[in-house]
This record gives sequence, structure tokens and C-alpha cells, in this order.
Amino acid sequence: MLHRKVYDRLKDLLSQRQLTEKESDEAEELSDKYDELRKEVEADVLYRQGEKRTRAVFLSATPFAYEKNVQWAEGYLFDFQEGPVRLGNSNQGGYEKFMVEHFGYRIRSHKLTEPGPEVDSDLMQREFNTWLRKEGVLSARTLNVEHDYDRKFVMVESKIGSAIDEGLDWLREGENGKFEPLHKMVMEKFDYLSRSRLLEALKAREAIPYIKAQHALGRKVVVFYDFNEGGGFQAFDVGDGSKKTGTHYTVNDEGKIRYTDTVTVGETDDNLVSRPPEGNAPGLVTSHDLVRAFKKARPDLVKLDTIAASPLQTLRAAFPQAAEYNGLTPPKRRTEFVNAFNSDDAPQSNLILAQTLAGQKRLVVVVHVAGHQ
Repeated sequence: MLHRKVYDRLKDLLSQRQLTEKESDEAEELSDKYDELRKEVEADVLYRQGEKRTRAVFLSATPFAYEKNVQWAEGYLFDFQEGPVRLGNSNQGGYEKFMVEHFGYRIRSHKLTEPGPEVDSDLMQREFNTWLRKEGVLSARTLNVEHDYDRKFVMVESKIGSAIDEGLDWLREGENGKFEPLHKMVMEKFDYLSRSRLLEALKAREAIPYIKAQHALGRKVVVFYDFNEGGGFQAFDVGDGSKKTGTHYTVNDEGKIRYTDTVTVGETDDNLVSRPPEGNAPGLVTSHDLVRAFKKARPDLVKLDTIAASPLQTLRAAFPQAAEYNGLTPPKRRTEFVNAFNSDDAPQSNLILAQTLAGQKRLVVVVHVAGHQ
């Protein structure tokens, strides 16, 4: 309350049955002063009733869980353009224009459509946050509390995965493209599913020390993974090659090697012999010689250990007490696992292995802090 001392003293004087002359003068003086202060406050309130006055304050750690959730803030934090809006050859509304401008949405067949793969949605969401701050409708503050309520979402980077990426780039472009046929051979094993399973298996192996470190701090951990099955394989195992198979190639003025057709001879025929280009005749390299050259140039890739069990098998072996939350887990068991994880009376229930497809829809963990975080 504003001017509390004046109000309390005046109230105290007026509550008395009989006042002395001095007290009466004081009461009259305070009454006049209080009336003046009240008028000043009323004038200030009336002045602040304009557009700049904050009508509502929303407190949230995640105000917009999804892009389309911005609709609740319309009229509070910003306004959609009124009336029909022309977007391309389509008549749309202010909401559609807002989503196109701020989140890269598209109008297809006269309907609002989510952005295509060419749109960096993460970047546009960050720019939207910056725009709200510049508009003066969004601010943030850090809370300092005794307990650690931090929710760490860690994307584990695989050092071996980075080495694989570097190795694949080198096979494609290294030494002026000399090993490009081997790049094609290796990539045949790297379809999307196999590559995803391999990288996730490697990341699971590298996540174990981090999980143990969090347990040592008294924290409970949820690990999200995608595949129940699969695992790693020897990524750069190209065998020994063959002297019965070779590939023709040419070399341009810049030294860049370009491979053309593949040559294969029968088992009873003489072995192919590698030779450099000569005149207009292309060169030839046998797969045997190419593999030998690769192993000599990059023994680190040949020895790179990319064989690993599936994420579930790896994490089970390291944490036998871990609860599993996936498509194979009965609903009743899922509920039991989550309740135990959320309970401060079950410190041993400190790890859930959650398959992404199962966990993103129904997994809700609210960790109460009482010695565990």
C-alpha cells in the first residue's frame, strides 16, 4: 500500500473517542495530506490507463510448447492483422500471415502448411523470441533457488561418429578423389536406417560416463533413444579387394581423378594389372591395389572400432536396474516405472531408458527434490 504511515496514523487518531487539541490539529493536517496523496495516485492511475499499461503478466518457463500455440498470446503480446490478407494467389487471415512471416509456413492449396526441409525452424523460433524481446512484451529472469531444478537435455556427441563422417568425406574427396570407388562401396552399407542405428549405438556407449556422473550428484536421468534393435558394424571394412576387378579412370589438368567404367574378368582369366593413363588411353586400378593403398594411407580408419551393441543392450549391461519404457513395455509396468522414478522414497529408481516414440507421447516425469534431483 502506498503512503502506509500516513494512513495508519490517521486511522489511529480517528479511532479515538476524544482527541486533544494537538491531536485534532494533527488529524486535520493528516486528512488534508492524505486527500492530496490520494488525488496524486488517482491521477497517476488514470494516466497509466493508456496503451502502455500492462493488462496481464504471464509467467512460464515454456510459453509456447509448439509454434501454433502462439495463438493464445494474440491480443496480449501481439495482434494478428485484421481482415483478409492476400498471400500469393490465396486469400488468408492475419494468423496465416503471422505464421508465414515468423515461422516460414507455406500456403499450399489455399491451406496453411508446415515449413519444408529448406526452412531452419530452430533459427526462426529464436528470431521470434528476439522479436518479442524487441517489442518489449517478453523478458526473462533466472531464479536462484536452494535446490537444483535444472533439467539438462543432453545431446551426446559421438567422437567416433565424427571420425566416421571425416572418413567418408576423405574417401570421397581425399587425394584428388583416388578412393571414390571405395566410398561408394562403404556407402552401400550406410543406408539411412543402418547409419542411424550405428550412430545411436556409439552414442549410447559414450553416454555411460555422463549418466554415472549425474547419479553421483544424486540426479535421476531419463535417456531417450530411437531403436530397440540394431547396433554398430565395422564401417570401413572393405575386405581385400580383387585382382579380377578394376576401374578405368582419367586425370584432368588439375590432377583430379575421374572414374568411369568397371572391368571384371573371369576366374580363369589373367589378373588385371593396374596402370596409369597413357596418351588417350585411360588408366586402370584394380580393387585389390586400391584397397591396399587405402589401408596404407588411413590405417586409423581401418582400425576404427565401430562395432557396438544396440543402445538398449549397451545401457542394460551398464545399468541393470534401469527401467525400460518402450513399445514392448506393458502400460501397467510403464506407470509403475514412472511412479517409482518420481518418488523420493525410491532412490534406486534413478534411470529410465525411454524409446522416443513411446516416451514423447506419454512419459511424464516430475522429479520432486528431496535429496534427489
